[in-house]
Amino acid sequence: MTEKTYGRWDLILKGMGAVGLIATAAIGLVEYYASGNVTATLETNKLDSDQHKLYFDKQLEYYVKATETVAAIANTSDAKTRQELMRSFDVLYYGPMVMFEERSGAPRQAGQKYASDIDVENHMVTIHECLQRNCSKAELQEQSLGLADACRYALSVNWQNRVQNLRQGLNLKERLGLKDRDN
Repeated sequence: MTEKTYGRWDLILKGMGAVGLIATAAIGLVEYYASGNVTATLETNKLDSDQHKLYFDKQLEYYVKATETVAAIANTSDAKTRQELMRSFDVLYYGPMVMFEERSGAPRQAGQKYASDIDVENHMVTIHECLQRNCSKAELQEQSLGLADACRYALSVNWQNRVQNLRQGLNLKERLGLKDRDN
């Protein structure tokens, strides 16, 4: 092999090595950024899920408090206890329930025993009006059942949405091929 041929081959091989090095570095950078975006997406979904869980837990807590309070008002015969419970209801009505009540905007059907929608707010307003006009025990009991049913229905719809969001997060992991890595 002549020195000229040797120099040419040396230059070609060094060039191919440099191209290989650059290609490997480029692939590594693309993979790094792609996995970073995937991780960020998964972390965002987890944070979103955690925040929804906190909200859902508080919503459940206040729905239980409101339904217990209304049921107790509807079933007590002691005037002093009833007044205390009505004050507790007013605290829920004018305070925390406003943050957690579901609203559908659908008009309430007259004579309807149980809720057909998630309009907890409408039931709270109806109960408040019932208490203001000193409605009968039977009417308040019926309103109490309606509120409890609307709360149950609203929670089930919210839970169903959470499960669907969690499934979408799992599907994202499967699509990105990350499901087996986490196990």
